[in-house]
Amino acid sequence: MNMFPNEATQERAETARLSTFVGALALGDLFK
Repeated sequence: MNMFPNEATQERAETARLSTFVGALALGDLFK
């Protein structure tokens, strides 16, 4: 059981945002 669900969710959201950002940069490089 997770003791800090809010922190875990926030961390996951930040990771997803970072992944999206990196993915967007990679796509931008591909189509440059």
